[in-house]
Amino acid sequence: MEIQNVDSADLVGRLNVALTLQEKVIQPNQTLLIVAGNARASSVGMFPARRVYNLLARHQQNLRINTPSDTFLSAEGFHLKLSNRNGQLVDEVGNTDGDWRTDDIPTWDLPWSSWWTIRSSLIRRYDNGVALDGTARSGWALAANINKVVEGTLYYGHVVDIGTPGYRHSVLPVELSSFTVTRNNSGAVVVIWTTEAEVDNAGFNLRRSEKRNSGFTLLNPALIAGAGTTGERQTYTFTDTSAKPGVEAYYQLEEISFDGKRETLATQRLRGLVSAVNRQLTTFGAVKRRK
Repeated sequence: MEIQNVDSADLVGRLNVALTLQEKVIQPNQTLLIVAGNARASSVGMFPARRVYNLLARHQQNLRINTPSDTFLSAEGFHLKLSNRNGQLVDEVGNTDGDWRTDDIPTWDLPWSSWWTIRSSLIRRYDNGVALDGTARSGWALAANINKVVEGTLYYGHVVDIGTPGYRHSVLPVELSSFTVTRNNSGAVVVIWTTEAEVDNAGFNLRRSEKRNSGFTLLNPALIAGAGTTGERQTYTFTDTSAKPGVEAYYQLEEISFDGKRETLATQRLRGLVSAVNRQLTTFGAVKRRK
């Protein structure tokens, strides 16, 4: 395993290092979890010791780190290459070019959770059992944005990480990070959503209903075009001028892939607007007369 780091202030270990991993047997459809030290693990989904490879215990001298809290992967960027015993490349992941001779500028930012504003693990995306490009942002999903991941129930690592060891994320065109619905001063409803990555995303449909779970009506006359495949953040805006004033409504966002797969990404409630016309007013004099 070869590690190439961005030279950042948080880095304690060596900038570049090559390790010959000791033998470990990985059963079919199982995972080997590589950790920097004796990280704390949740009681749910904890990995057995035979499937955990402790780099600090086995390669401390090579890494030049002393404690599990020391950092041997840069928080700004790194590149990992895994080769077999014959020197053939097996896989590579990271956000730099992997060339030790260059001073790398990360091609995409290592993410933080947009929901909990803490660090979050990345989950590799798979398409029909094949991993997507590990050096592209679109090849990963943010663990904090996956509905199956619940904070505090499955982790292996730092206490503030949201870890999902061994979890594979099937390909969905969109990784949604925010979906907001607000009413502007003219009474129209403005819907804004942001994606962190998109894979083969043809576009979006937006629907509205006065019920949470039924009766949704399509709002956009044509598909709202997506960005295709990208690891860059994208922001979309749709203005609904047909929304009734003072009425609570629900907005539902659907994405459609190029191969026709559909997925409902989110449903958001718009609270009814209480205006001066709809509000029941009581004067101070009326309160005195009631007494």
